[in-house]
Amino acid sequence: MSRVDPHLPDPHLPHLCSGAGWLIAILALAGLLRLVWLDGAPPGFNQDEASNGYDAYCFLKTGRDRHGDWLPVTLKAFSDKVDHRSPVYAYLSVPSVWAFGLTHFGTRFPAALLGTVTVGLTFLLGRTLLGARGGLAAAALLAVSPWHIFMSRFAHEPSVVPFFLVAALCCLLRGTASRGYLLAGAALAALLLYNYPVTRLFGPVLLLAYAVVFRREVKERKRAFGVALALFVLLVLPLAYKTATLYASVQGRFHQISIFDEPFPKCVVLFALNYLSHFAPSFLFGRGGVVEGDFVKIAYLPMLPVMLVGLWECVRQRQPSHQLLLAWLLAFPLAASLTYPYVAAPSALRPIVAIPLFELLAALGFERCLGEAPAAAWRKLVAGLLALALAASAFFFVAHYLFVYPRHPAPGFQYGFRQALQYVAAVQGNYDKVFITDKANQPHIFVLFYGQYDPRTYQTERVEREYLPSGWWKVNRFGKYRFGDIRGVYEPNRRHLYVARPEELAGREIMPLKTVGGPGGKIAFLVVRGE
Repeated sequence: MSRVDPHLPDPHLPHLCSGAGWLIAILALAGLLRLVWLDGAPPGFNQDEASNGYDAYCFLKTGRDRHGDWLPVTLKAFSDKVDHRSPVYAYLSVPSVWAFGLTHFGTRFPAALLGTVTVGLTFLLGRTLLGARGGLAAAALLAVSPWHIFMSRFAHEPSVVPFFLVAALCCLLRGTASRGYLLAGAALAALLLYNYPVTRLFGPVLLLAYAVVFRREVKERKRAFGVALALFVLLVLPLAYKTATLYASVQGRFHQISIFDEPFPKCVVLFALNYLSHFAPSFLFGRGGVVEGDFVKIAYLPMLPVMLVGLWECVRQRQPSHQLLLAWLLAFPLAASLTYPYVAAPSALRPIVAIPLFELLAALGFERCLGEAPAAAWRKLVAGLLALALAASAFFFVAHYLFVYPRHPAPGFQYGFRQALQYVAAVQGNYDKVFITDKANQPHIFVLFYGQYDPRTYQTERVEREYLPSGWWKVNRFGKYRFGDIRGVYEPNRRHLYVARPEELAGREIMPLKTVGGPGGKIAFLVVRGE
């Protein structure tokens, strides 16, 4: 008999809520917060988002990525030396790009959809670990989580990691008594490793913890667990083979940011400091982690008391569910701690495997507080006060994110390219050459994305690239497009079109065809012609 019961008794639930009704409301709220104004918040568009979107467009049209590789295990997006990234998000984006077009919304939709589904899966996971009321509390907390809302609106590889992680755990926990769920869990755990690179360390560590926590079930059902392990290994083999045969390039980005170049004593100290920084109050409840030059809040301060209670329960109790949560807590910073942090704070991307751990711990603490309350009136008071504090925190975050943040976007979202390049796409037929400023991160990908550049043409034509000292590609030209400093190529009497930063045309008498405003009233781009 499994020690994980997905239908734990919950005697207080009928007095506090109707489970199904609350779950529907939570999912509706989660969907609303992840889908409303998806094309405008975050404002601008990141080069990694554009890369995933355009590769999805290429898969849709040709079955190959933009470099001509057929259904690759990794995508060499911006370099074949240091940028072998996960293709999972690009594959997931194919249906939405087909349905909504090559747009911000179409590219971000998979993150928003799977983010909403993850809230529902968190209810199932929480119900299995904590009971029905704990599952609802965890789902509600994740629905309004600032970290998860941000990631669910960002078309980047780590954005879908929580979906695969929670889905795998749901199946594996049910798999202690069901072979079908066990095999599904093994398959999802394997797919998890194809996502963001941190999962390639975290995934095996968590699976090992799962095997230790449920060692009795593993011993009783050796054959079923052996088949599941074989399936997991079989599905991971393509990734393992590519990593082994192209190790230097597949691991190129990690080698750039890892701490292993330091002497061993310093490496140990750096790892310890990095590891502990993920538990710092400033990271968890203060400014948060860094994404694209801006801070992303991780959790709301009112969650702190119930998280501490939940953590104490995990330490105090010897239940398998609590032991698994504690192992998860200890494991989530491991991979991120092997890399140099940002100057100001840890990354908010590399510890992505912590979603929805903090919500589950808070839900466990919430459940414990309600269970200790001496009477129903006290239970309602505790629940009401916590809900009010969290609702206020969530309201201020959402209001800031949707109405204030768009006026001050993070620099990494490269605001203004959409307006400039959609105009260029409409008029470029009137010009012999189009020159795009290189005062941006990988500007060529925005030309491909906003111009919906024909994938077959890009896959077969000559693309002139050079390697930067860092190992990244700098695309200099393809087709009629050229990329560089506009100051060195501007010719006033040619049939050329230019997309420039204002400082590149300073001192020249020009009449812009289009001026693209940027944050704070500044000019982001000028579109001018040479005639």
